[in-house]
Amino acid sequence: MHATLLFVMIDGRILLMRKKRGIGAGKVNGPGGKIDPGENAASCAVREVREELMIEVEPEALLKRGELFFQFRDGLSIHCTVFSCDAYSGEPTETDEAVPMWCDVDAVPYDEMWADDARWLPRVIEGDNFCGHFIFDEDEMIDEDVVFGGEAERRWVDGDGVGVPRFANALSYGVGSTSFRPCIDLHSGQVKQIVGGSLTDDGEGLKTNFVSERDAAWFAAKYKQDALRGGHVIKLGPGNDEAARSALAAYPGGLQIGGGITAENAAEWIAAGASHVIVTSYLFDSEGKFRQDRLDALVAAVGRERLVIDLSCRRQSDGGWVVAMNRWQTLTDMTLNRESLERLAEFCDEFLIHAADVEGMCGGIDEELVQALGEWSPIPVTYAGGARSIDDLELVNRLSNGHVDLTIGSALDLFGGDLIRYDDCVAFNREGEKR
Repeated sequence: MHATLLFVMIDGRILLMRKKRGIGAGKVNGPGGKIDPGENAASCAVREVREELMIEVEPEALLKRGELFFQFRDGLSIHCTVFSCDAYSGEPTETDEAVPMWCDVDAVPYDEMWADDARWLPRVIEGDNFCGHFIFDEDEMIDEDVVFGGEAERRWVDGDGVGVPRFANALSYGVGSTSFRPCIDLHSGQVKQIVGGSLTDDGEGLKTNFVSERDAAWFAAKYKQDALRGGHVIKLGPGNDEAARSALAAYPGGLQIGGGITAENAAEWIAAGASHVIVTSYLFDSEGKFRQDRLDALVAAVGRERLVIDLSCRRQSDGGWVVAMNRWQTLTDMTLNRESLERLAEFCDEFLIHAADVEGMCGGIDEELVQALGEWSPIPVTYAGGARSIDDLELVNRLSNGHVDLTIGSALDLFGGDLIRYDDCVAFNREGEKR
């Protein structure tokens, strides 16, 4: 889930509130809440403070102060952008959501707040920026990692996956830039890179570019160390559950999981540490016909905020794309276009789209598809397929106007490739706010 917090601070006082309902009911906090479809962090903060305390804040008054990443043991993941401001209009008023309360900045009731607040809010009051990662078991904080200043800003991902702007005053969707998203592809329990279109049920004709000597947990731990979030673990066929669980345990809340996901097992994978579940073939019957009832069941099981729909596709002779399932061997009845993306966006948090015809071939991305995705999708999209140069990250950024992220596989030195350095991809993300 992607959310915001806003702290109004004026003349040595800070505006807080006691929540009446929802996550953290009864606790003291700042106004804020979940980012709705079509919003970015700034517009969400403006809406939430209006709904919860009945005051108006101008977007131009918002100052971004930090990012929070929460992982709860029950599987809930929250990424929160924190703002401050020093001006508002109206009178803070009790609502069905909260009771407003002013406090002196040196008398903030931290013992009535979430345990993490005391780690970073005093520094925000002093004028510092921050980035914090926290693990909770219900109300108990069991792990933390907080940094301040320039190091914090280098770790900011600015609403990865939800179009949160690189700068608080930028209110249009997707302002910012493309990010590198890591991956862990599992086949027969090993981390591999496979030519996508060669994967079949009987294994005949399988083309493998790379087989790692390191296990899935090693890759997950590396992504955690480098603060790369939103990567995906894909189980390509049977025999991968143990490896997938080890990766999620190594980076709880930092990775998505796909492959064999159904309404019956989705919640189990969230509980195992996945931030999201990725689904594709389950949404179609054996003949490739879309099943809305199955999508509804998935949303009921884990919530749309934890669901990624994989619309990996193959190009058709007319120049368009059709969604493919069953390891990209079976074409479905769904055309990939603006209409289908807008309809499905109501039921999920992100899209993942492999260009199956170029996946694993290091022959260049499908530029036309990337540009179309940037124009069509109202929610975040990660594209995979054909990347062969570090320059492809900037190319995707330009083609999609920063709306599409890029996964790189076989070309990466981490997977035995010699075309793209993993460290360069990490640096690209960390320099994102300068692009």
